[in-house]
Amino acid sequence: PSRGLGDVYKRQVKELVKHCQQKAYPSPDAKAGWSSRSIYRILANECYTGKIVQGKTRTVSYKNQARIQIPPEEWIRIAHVHEPIISEEMFFFVQEKKHRRFTE
Repeated sequence: PSRGLGDVYKRQVKELVKHCQQKAYPSPDAKAGWSSRSIYRILANECYTGKIVQGKTRTVSYKNQARIQIPPEEWIRIAHVHEPIISEEMFFFVQEKKHRRFTE
């Protein structure tokens, strides 16, 4: 079953690339244009689900401005801030796919 979802995902990404190119939508990276990678970056970015995500980093102190990465479970998320472009279901599917790729 998960293999079937993966095939659908790949097909849909290719169709999205084609659709965005045909409609001449501006791409996130104007120089590179639309690609599977640009679609993947949108699908993997939680902000496109209609949330604002803050508190991903902080400074060591007011004297030392070095940035420290904060664990995702401690990030501040505010939902329903703007119209979502992708569903949370798709976002979590991509996160699971990304996690599996790095743990296999």
